[in-house]
Amino acid sequence: MVSNIFRVLISNGIVALVGLISSLFLPNLLSIDDYAEYQTFILYISYVAFFNLGFPNGLSIKYAGKSFRSIEKQQLKSEMRFLLIIISFFSVLFIVLYTFSRNIMFLYVAVMTFCTCYLGAITQLLQAWGIFDLYAISHVIISAVPLALPIIIYFLLGKASAIISIASYILVYVIVTILYLLWQLILGKNYSCAKIFSKKNRDTEITGLFFHIGSYINVLFHNVDKQVIKWYCSVQEFSYYSFAITMQSTMTILLTAVSQPLFPYIAAGKLDSEKKVSFVKRSLLMLGSLSGAAYFVCMLIVENWIPKYSNSLLVIRIYFALFPAMAVVNCLYFNFYKVKKLKYRYTIDLMLMFAMAIVLDLAAIKLNNGHTGVAMATVAVYYFWLIYGVKVFPELKLTRNEYAFVFLYLILFFGIQRVKSSILGLLLFVLADCILCQTLFRKEMKLILSYIFGKIEKLIR
Repeated sequence: MVSNIFRVLISNGIVALVGLISSLFLPNLLSIDDYAEYQTFILYISYVAFFNLGFPNGLSIKYAGKSFRSIEKQQLKSEMRFLLIIISFFSVLFIVLYTFSRNIMFLYVAVMTFCTCYLGAITQLLQAWGIFDLYAISHVIISAVPLALPIIIYFLLGKASAIISIASYILVYVIVTILYLLWQLILGKNYSCAKIFSKKNRDTEITGLFFHIGSYINVLFHNVDKQVIKWYCSVQEFSYYSFAITMQSTMTILLTAVSQPLFPYIAAGKLDSEKKVSFVKRSLLMLGSLSGAAYFVCMLIVENWIPKYSNSLLVIRIYFALFPAMAVVNCLYFNFYKVKKLKYRYTIDLMLMFAMAIVLDLAAIKLNNGHTGVAMATVAVYYFWLIYGVKVFPELKLTRNEYAFVFLYLILFFGIQRVKSSILGLLLFVLADCILCQTLFRKEMKLILSYIFGKIEKLIR
């Protein structure tokens, strides 16, 4: 699992680096209104995964922990054709809507529905089969290139706009989709196709649909704050908040690197003792707390390169407090829901969190707290979920030390923000966080450090 984590970590590191460069250049190249239009496109396409109707989720659950060589290729061919029928239907539907309305956003959504749903299925299958080398390459291409291309076009042609940024995004997805379709065609030419509308595919669809409803509510949950800002706040506030969310996404590479390989690891039954569960949980809390250092990195970037987005720091300084809770929720809770096949509970719990987020976000707007109030609401929901999840998964019960760790982290994170220098604040935060980890999670720190130093020693030899 560790080697897979490093593969994903390297690919996410490349994506994060490109994302960081994009975050430095794109907001400067685009006007605030153009940046808001581009972020509106990003917001809308984040919803299109709904139109796969959960079939990739069912495939991911079905194939988790299995190798590609061992699966029935005729059935896989049938499943991929079934998926293509589903997503083609919705893509055509959006083309029809565009024909009648002439709203260009419908055309964007039509293309991105097909590409996003298909590539999402491919990447889920690669993760389920444990093919993380190919997954890592695909992740870099579809995540990093769309961010880099508008900047390259600007330096080559001297032009930058929302339309160019959106077209670049779509172009990359279309090309990668075509390549994977050709790959699928080549792999499947030696195999016959099982019945497409079969009981097997129906059962996979039913299994995936319930998790998909939950996953889609999760998408809504993650987007509700941004959507509320879009509806109730100014274009400028939406741009500032979107910029903050973009920076947060760029800085969470470690969490994503751990979360993805964990699913097949847990599905294979390897997290089979209380000691292993405790180690993973505490490692995630430490990883999340260290991610809080990203605030000071963002502060350094904004103050020195993008001063017109300095108001976004008001959001970032609050929003980044959620990282320890996000690490446990995203990496452990979500994977446990899937592995234990708690599809109904998963959906109900997500609906609860989504409803809570809506209420708190709207309350923040009502109290005239604007985008900073919405950020506070989002942090509150994540920490509620951290505590609530213990009731769902008793084996993940938080100990006194873990509660103390979270409490002291929040004091540490908000306290060191008083330091005016971003570099000094970063150094103080990392030092204080390491002391906190060493004090409360000494055994876990010892194991992690011994592993790291062991790897370094092997490289030196």
